[in-house]
Amino acid sequence: WAAEPAHGDEEAVLEHRVRTALRRHGVLFRAIAQSERLPWRDALGLLRRLEMREDVRGGRFVEGFGGEQFALPEAVAVLGRSSVRDAVLDIELPAADPLMRLMHLKVDVELAA
Repeated sequence: WAAEPAHGDEEAVLEHRVRTALRRHGVLFRAIAQSERLPWRDALGLLRRLEMREDVRGGRFVEGFGGEQFALPEAVAVLGRSSVRDAVLDIELPAADPLMRLMHLKVDVELAA
């Protein structure tokens, strides 16, 4: 857990929450934002600004989820490796993991090429 900024500055609070979600998941898109209880419209505007500052990368990283997706540069590097792209990932998540709230998360998530 990280301490959130004071609630007086809503933009700073949103940025803190978005960056926390990015560090937790590596990739952020609407379904993950909803599981993190982030207001997607506000988060999307912030993510676009972060992309212009080159703090995050926009693109299609996780197959099976439409809409805009954003990832940390280090996550993009990992996702771009051919050994990861071509692998079938078996993921075991603890019941308390925030991703478990994504009802339509595929067990065998395929990474976009």
